[in-house]
Amino acid sequence: MGNNLYWTDDGPKKTISVARLEKASQTRKTLIEGKMTHPRAIVVDPLNGWMYWTDWEEDPKDSKRGKIERAWMDGSNRTIFVTSKAVLWPNGLSIDIPNQILYWVDAFYDRIEMVHLNGTGRKAVYEGPELNHAFGLCHYGTYLFWTEYRSGSIYRLDQVSKTVTLLRNERPPIFEIRMYDAQQQQVGSNACRVNNGGCSSLCLATPGSRQCACAEDQILDEDGVTCKANPSYIPPPQCQPGEFACKNSRCIQERWKCDGDNDCLDNSDEAPDLC
Repeated sequence: MGNNLYWTDDGPKKTISVARLEKASQTRKTLIEGKMTHPRAIVVDPLNGWMYWTDWEEDPKDSKRGKIERAWMDGSNRTIFVTSKAVLWPNGLSIDIPNQILYWVDAFYDRIEMVHLNGTGRKAVYEGPELNHAFGLCHYGTYLFWTEYRSGSIYRLDQVSKTVTLLRNERPPIFEIRMYDAQQQQVGSNACRVNNGGCSSLCLATPGSRQCACAEDQILDEDGVTCKANPSYIPPPQCQPGEFACKNSRCIQERWKCDGDNDCLDNSDEAPDLC
């Protein structure tokens, strides 16, 4: 509806970001940063202005638990939506907007679960021998599809008959799976659907409204819809501590500099003035 792309990043900063589908590199904005261990899948409900994502813990012996969080699609009003002792490695997510259901798969407890978007009716949908470190999850009608990370298998579950079908085997590891349904993409409308909500750059849906936003190097003007350059913006370093910044924007280990090998692929790490 808003022509935006949302994604999670399990890098050092643990972030959730958004960008316009057109000119994505020029409109990228970090919405949420930190207080996550391993952010994984993300789904959005643009009709109601919410986004949901999974975050899993590594150590099952620790007192920490995995969780599913949600926030408005502008990154505000962040809350924990689902967490319990039976949630540790929640991976794939799938949202059924017409029926107001959220599905997820837990790769530690090997089960698929569901909950209504109002927080009620949580229950296990399937637990069976086919589940063994499931990763991706999607749905179509009464069918659920998931991928097996280790085996490379793709399965289909009929929720009515509880029949599981092996659709195919791929070379592992296999990660996410998505299903495109044109009708699901066209359900309803929100404040960003027409004329980008009047925003000059990012239009981010919120429940019953919208929030205009700008890329990292811009700020929102006083009119609340126009973006302008941020004079105090400092670009983040491209390379991490202990890395060498090549002239072609690649990053290599600092210890590889001046070792006689063209690690940068443009010889900037072996330049005479450097070595």
